[in-house]
Amino acid sequence: RCGMQLREGLQAQAIQFGLGNDFKQSGPAQMPYFHFESEKHFARAQFGDRKKIITFCDVCAQHGVLFHPFHTMFLCGAHQPDDIRKTLEVTAVAFAAVADLIQHAR
Repeated sequence: RCGMQLREGLQAQAIQFGLGNDFKQSGPAQMPYFHFESEKHFARAQFGDRKKIITFCDVCAQHGVLFHPFHTMFLCGAHQPDDIRKTLEVTAVAFAAVADLIQHAR
């Protein structure tokens, strides 16, 4: 249930910030992996070219939410709906930072 709450919340935020076609999620809800489709052709070693996912994960980490930019993650019974709600507050800030990054790149 929490995995789906996270997945649906992330997708809604991606759409809200104009990233709905670029932000992709895969894997089972309890083991999410996400990335920006426009960056998937860059090798993992090309960190500098994966600016969107690095920015997203960096902003999340600065606000206490740890996501890995290149690997699946996991949710477990310790994660509660309130944890997901707080996480989504942080991811909204991260999506805004990615949208700002794109805007300034133009």
